[in-house]
Formats: sequence, structure tokens, C-alpha cells
Amino acid sequence: MPLRALRGDENVCAFEYDPAGWLLLKGNYRASSLRMPCCGTSAVPKTSKLGNYFFAHARRGECKSAPESAEHIRLKTLIARAAATSGWTVSTEQPGATPTGKRWIADVFCERRNGRVALEAQLSRLSSAELQARQSAYVESGVRAAWFLGGSAVDVMRTPPAEDFPCFRVSDISAETEPIIREFNVSISEFVSGMLARRLTWLSRKNILRAYAVRCVCRRCRLEIKNLFAYEEAGNVIWGKNAANMSSVLKSIYTRITRRFGRDPYLHFRDRGLNAIFERIGVEGNREGFDFCNTCINCSTAHSNQQLVEVLRDNQITGANFSANSAAVEAVEVDLTPGYVGNWHFDGREAVNHWTRC
Repeated sequence: MPLRALRGDENVCAFEYDPAGWLLLKGNYRASSLRMPCCGTSAVPKTSKLGNYFFAHARRGECKSAPESAEHIRLKTLIARAAATSGWTVSTEQPGATPTGKRWIADVFCERRNGRVALEAQLSRLSSAELQARQSAYVESGVRAAWFLGGSAVDVMRTPPAEDFPCFRVSDISAETEPIIREFNVSISEFVSGMLARRLTWLSRKNILRAYAVRCVCRRCRLEIKNLFAYEEAGNVIWGKNAANMSSVLKSIYTRITRRFGRDPYLHFRDRGLNAIFERIGVEGNREGFDFCNTCINCSTAHSNQQLVEVLRDNQITGANFSANSAAVEAVEVDLTPGYVGNWHFDGREAVNHWTRC
């Protein structure tokens, strides 16, 4: 059920009509010889249950185009109108192909001067692989694309925001109110207009792991060492409160470091004078099944987590609000990404992302 029909070679766009014009078209459409762009059969102007205009097949026949929900029609209509009002040439259900022949159909296709933008309204469930394949087709075609996900489609948003894959969540769609973009709490019309006017920007930042170590003496070689016991993430300090919890904290640090650099933590902490973290089974003072602990960089002796908890207690480090300037505590930062991570900003406001929930 597209928003576009053909009158000869001319596009007839439902989203451009006001109520009076649509009523007039419905009264004399037979004389206009309207055709469906998908298959060329006769087109009938109709109104959805949410009050939006679209074209339907006079007879379905053998056309394989998929039907659309009233919510999808409404979302496409709002996007197309906002883009057209912003001065772009807009076509819906626009076909295209990559240089290698992979075909695509854009829900809303916008052109202005040398700019080409596809705006996709996705409400039905699809896999992240399918979404990525469709995005890749636009990239190969030199078309910028943005995705507006609602309904069951939000289930594919399982990764952090990415500059090369703009995805935004749409609130529930009804006839009474215009849906909003959840990341910024603005209407879909305002967001589309602002996006096409370059009010949507991507700001990068480094992905830094901030880890904390406490100074003490190795029980075997008697040299000073620095045992890791906490890390900071999203402004929150996560630290080992007891022997079992300490293993979990150290495992988190170990996982983040090795995922980025490979499985030799010594290489990344030795130049900072910090101990490495390893999984050592059977260390006295570690609870069974909680085997991640600090290992001396000088003699490779494993230090039990119970011993580390006692060192923290002796230095009066009893909560996450310890001072990194304390004589006993040292903070170190490790860049965990080869490039940058970041987030979308609209009119200077950072997106509120809920991708970890999805």
C-alpha cells in the first residue's frame, strides 16, 4: 500500500494532499488512469484507519508487494511530509540498485542538489543481519540512510549507537498524537526536518577504561607492587567488596583488556608498574570458582583476593568513593578501542540510548 501512484510518467504523492484535494481525487481517480508503481495495475486512493492517505490495488492480481499496516503508512507519511516541507524532493517506495545489482526500495527517498538520503520506517521484526544488509546496500549506492524503528523492530537495537548506522526509536503510533523520537523526546516531524538541516551531529569520544590499584608489597619477592581492585564505567566505580566479588571485578577488567589487546595482560600493565590479572585455580584465600586474581609482575606470584581485601581495609579503602590521590591508590587509564566511540546529538542535546535493554 504505497503513498505513491503513477499518472503516466508523473508521480502522484498521497502525502502532498490536503483533505479537500484527496476527496476530489477519490471522486475522479478513474479518469486519471492512476497506476501502481509496483506492478502497473490500476490504483485506488484510500484512507487508512489512522486517517492517512495511500493507494491500493484495484485488483490484487499477482503483485508480490507486501501489504503495509496503518501505522507504517502513518509513519511514512509524517517522514515524507517533513522532508518535503524542508525543501527536499521526496519520493516514496523509490527503487534503486547498488553498482553490483543488489536492488533496494527506499520507504522515503530525498534528493537535493548532490544529496541523496533514504529514510526507512521499520515496525515489523527483522534480524540485525537483514538490517545490516539493507544498510550496506545504501552505502554501496552512495546513499545516506537513517532508520526509524518502532514496534517489534526495536528488538534489533542490541548494539551501541554507531555513526555509520543511524537508528532511532519511535514511540507508539496513533491517530491522536504524532510519535516522538525517544532518544531526544522530539516529534518525528521536527527530528526529520532537523536531521536534514544538519542539526543532528555525531560527537566522538575515546572509550577509556579507568582502573584502580592499591600499593603493597609482594609476599614472596618483597618488592612493591600495585594490585588492581576496581574500575570505573559510565561514571560509576565498581570495586571488590569481598574475596568473591573481587574475582568478578578482576575478571571484568581482564575481559575488557584481553578483548582489545589479546591474552597477555602483562604487556599492557608492566610499563605502568601494575600487576597483571590471571585466572589461577587453587590459590589459598580465593573462593572456589572465583579464581581471577592479581599476579606479581616481578615474580609471578598469585595474590589471593582475601589478602587484597585485607590490604584495602588496612588502608581504610572501604567504599567506592575512595580518592585516587590517596598515597595508597593509583589510577590508570587504558584506551580500549582502535578508534572512537560516541553518540548522536540533536540541537546540542545528547541522545538518551536504551540499546542495552533491547
